[in-house]
Amino acid sequence: MDVPFRIVDVFTERPLAGNQLCVVPEPVELDDATMQALALEIGFSETTFVTEYGADCYAMRIFTPDQELPFAGHPTLGTAFVMVSEGRVTSPVVQVVQAGEIPVEVDVRRGVRDDAPAPAGLRSGVRRP
Repeated sequence: MDVPFRIVDVFTERPLAGNQLCVVPEPVELDDATMQALALEIGFSETTFVTEYGADCYAMRIFTPDQELPFAGHPTLGTAFVMVSEGRVTSPVVQVVQAGEIPVEVDVRRGVRDDAPAPAGLRSGVRRP
């Protein structure tokens, strides 16, 4: 099985520091058990899987080695940075997760700004890429 991924250092300006994150930016046909197994194998606090994307929106799932999460901060920021810096989406972008829609603005030279309120304040509707 080939699953392309990126390793990202979040909350830092230097490599090999900050919060590490594994991002699978290309939608790959993976079932829940396989995503969970890959997150366990990688062993980082979180691994994200982009499931679909369009010009200004993408959907993703977040897994820890033990479970899927509806939302998490550093995976939101790190995945947005990967998606914009690789030209897969434009900024600002809407990230769709189980908890709802997260608007994120990315400046690849300066980093990421998350404009969303806490997950409890998210709209309940889901936008599809």
